[in-house]
Amino acid sequence: MKRVAYLAGLAAVVAVAWIAWKLHPWMRSGDAVELGSWQLAGHDFQVWQRKNNDLLEAFATGLFVRNTTNQWQVFCLDFEDVYSPKIELQANGSQVAVLRSGTKVGDFDTTTVTFKRATDGAALNAVVISNAPPGDWWLKQ
Repeated sequence: MKRVAYLAGLAAVVAVAWIAWKLHPWMRSGDAVELGSWQLAGHDFQVWQRKNNDLLEAFATGLFVRNTTNQWQVFCLDFEDVYSPKIELQANGSQVAVLRSGTKVGDFDTTTVTFKRATDGAALNAVVISNAPPGDWWLKQ
C-alpha cells in the first residue's frame, strides 16, 4: 500500500513539474525568448516567443523577417499554451516553410514578402519594427 501511495505521489509531482515547465509561470508577462535564427533565400529570419497574461494561451510566437538592407517585419504566427515548441524553417525556392513540432504553420514568400497560414490560407499582415527583434511588436498589433 505504501508503494502505491509513493508512486501516486511521485506521478503527481512529475505531472505538476511537466505542466509548470510547459506554462512557465515564473516568466513575467512580456518577456521573450528566441526560438531560432536562420539565413535563407537572401533573408534573415528569427522566431521569438513572448509570455502573455492569459493562462490558456500563455505564449505568442512571432516570425521576424528582413532582407539584409530592410527593417525587420514580424508576423504573429500563433497564440499557444506551450513554452518553446520546436521551430524549423525550410527553404524551397522563393517559399520558406515554417514548421512547429513537425507540423506546417505556413509559408513565407520571399518575392511578395507575405506569410500565408497553412490552416486556412489567410495572408497575415506584417508589422514593421524599428529595432532588433523582439522589439515591441506585441504593442503594435
